[in-house]
Amino acid sequence: RFSRPSGGYILTKTHCGGYCEICPPSKYIENPQIFLSNCLQSQYTDKNNNSTIAKVQLGKYDKEMISKAVHLIRDPFDNIVARFHWELHKWKEQNQTKFLQQYPNNRDGFRSFCSDLREKFQK
Repeated sequence: RFSRPSGGYILTKTHCGGYCEICPPSKYIENPQIFLSNCLQSQYTDKNNNSTIAKVQLGKYDKEMISKAVHLIRDPFDNIVARFHWELHKWKEQNQTKFLQQYPNNRDGFRSFCSDLREKFQK
């Protein structure tokens, strides 16, 4: 079992909510309170002493534990490419052959993906 360190810092990764798979920005823009609440969410595995099966549990950090933050900002184009790759990954796992054929993992597939999203969400 892990114990809480008595000093120093622990770097963790979170997306702090604000993530919606294929939807317009109005569905994932958050106010500061919701952003903080989402940043404090956590998951951990808990193995019952009588079982060999580990269960994923949901938790929440105490905001008083946080004293510093590192905010990494990526190039927006990198985010779009990462979103495309994430969708491809999910479609492969779910055997969504229609989408995999419509958006192959190449330049043309990426451009089609972007074009279709623009058409869907452009006002």
